[in-house]
Amino acid sequence: MMQISVLKTVQGPFISDHCIIIATVGMLKQCWTRKQIEHHKLKDIDIDEMGTLLQAMLAKVEMSNCSGKELAQDFHSIATTVLDVFAPKRTSLQTIHPCHPWHNEEIKWLKHRKRRMERIWKDYPTTENWNLFKQMQSAHKYAIRMEKRRIISQHVLEAQGDPWELYNLTKSLTGTIPENPLPEALSDFLLAEDFSNFFHTKIANIHGALQDYPAYIPPLAADHILFFSEFVTVTEDVLYKVIHSLPPRSCELDALPARIFRGCIPYILEFLKTLINRTLETGQFIMDWKTSIYKPLIKGPNLPTAFKSYRPVSNVPFLSKVAEKVVMEQFQNHCNAHDLFPTYQSTYRRNFSCETSIARIMVDLLSSFEQGKVTAMLFMDLSAAFDTVDHDILCQVLQRTFKVENTCLNWLKTYLSPHWTKVCIGRDYSQVRRVTCSVPQGSCLGPILYTVYVSTLQ
Repeated sequence: MMQISVLKTVQGPFISDHCIIIATVGMLKQCWTRKQIEHHKLKDIDIDEMGTLLQAMLAKVEMSNCSGKELAQDFHSIATTVLDVFAPKRTSLQTIHPCHPWHNEEIKWLKHRKRRMERIWKDYPTTENWNLFKQMQSAHKYAIRMEKRRIISQHVLEAQGDPWELYNLTKSLTGTIPENPLPEALSDFLLAEDFSNFFHTKIANIHGALQDYPAYIPPLAADHILFFSEFVTVTEDVLYKVIHSLPPRSCELDALPARIFRGCIPYILEFLKTLINRTLETGQFIMDWKTSIYKPLIKGPNLPTAFKSYRPVSNVPFLSKVAEKVVMEQFQNHCNAHDLFPTYQSTYRRNFSCETSIARIMVDLLSSFEQGKVTAMLFMDLSAAFDTVDHDILCQVLQRTFKVENTCLNWLKTYLSPHWTKVCIGRDYSQVRRVTCSVPQGSCLGPILYTVYVSTLQ
């Protein structure tokens, strides 16, 4: 268990319920484990050579006569073939241990010198050799300490202004990244099936209980608001920025790992531009990108390992995220230009966060207190909020309140439905199931569409 000794707390010069805590924290040493894994040996891949082959094979595709679905299938097939050429899949026993970025060449050299002086002292145990060994040992420890300080300081500066990144950095440094214990089961496949049944049954029960209510008709937007009916053609520069703005997180459904994909961008950017623009022009989201993988994540520490203690975190293909990010930026520009987002919505928006929401509440409370008024607050927690989004109501809100129509509306409709999911436990998957409602939590568009869905509830 982690040891924390709080020295003192310091209240900052601002209106907030946050304060600085000065403490000493005992770091946890992570244990090494050995696992049998199936993988591609990616570190030996020559990115330029692989990108050149990809470019040559993609150039043979008749892009002018292909639909977006056909282009996506061609890319997946060619990318899979090229990856198998440069890094055939193999099974091996690997040691899983944390990667220490401070082990640079200088520290490796000092460690080598320290071990050498240790061997000399053991062979010739004189006072002089002992002092030389201790000096080299001190130099090695000092170099590690200074390099750690430099790297951690650099990470803190890079995360400046991003509370979420700072929070994750603190968790990783203190060893408080939570584990994800799973319920006991005869096999990973059966556990994945049980989770899949639970998630879909829960959503179906909540969604079914709402069917008896009157049909909801969203309000109409003002007449001066322009329609969002056609997408802007994406250029290579815009697509390059979009791809590099996404975290390099891979999905099991990707043909290429995200890191390799980003390295090959200069060679495949033209093909990707044609693929993304083809989907935008036709208003059709690619069918092969509509499958997401659920991974059960426990909601908090010290919870029982019951199915209700887990939430499904979805992982979608990387190319799906690229297309979503392109659409999301254009849709956000439309909403910001006409001030369509709720005034007090403090999440899933740039420059808005929980801190801005708390600051607003504090201002309202203090203002009411000064005026001698009584303030009452109502809190609501929506169960499975993202997973119970009704597609019909969402499309009505997009059409009536946000003035989305024609190609843009058709693209969003095909993005939402049909959609399929499967649960992943270890290396086993449940059967694929169709989803009749919800927006994916791990997607780019999911949070924005949920904001749209609840925007009229004011």
